[in-house]
Amino acid sequence: MHALGAFWDDRLVGIVQYLFHYSAWTSGPYCYLQDLFTTPGARGQGVGRALIEAVYAAALEAGASRVYWLTQETNTQAQALYDQVHSVPQALWRAASLTGGVYEDQKPLSHG
Repeated sequence: MHALGAFWDDRLVGIVQYLFHYSAWTSGPYCYLQDLFTTPGARGQGVGRALIEAVYAAALEAGASRVYWLTQETNTQAQALYDQVHSVPQALWRAASLTGGVYEDQKPLSHG
């Protein structure tokens, strides 16, 4: 896990967390941008874009073939930022997860 901060006058105004992982689809790593946050007063001032660009630079240095992230469909402010950095929506993929009680209530998979 990696993290970067954006500062204005020694005041933290944004953070980003990212990690590298491997996939069966490529020989090099992928970079997953896990979390991006800017304070309300810093939004629209280029802070989020600068943090994304810093992650992209780290990904290039690490030899990652892509940087990707997930965004809630209702987060239109973030999506506007992602459009500015020319990200491409991944329409062929659907995010899914198992969490909490849903996962714990499942019966073990049968083998055989």
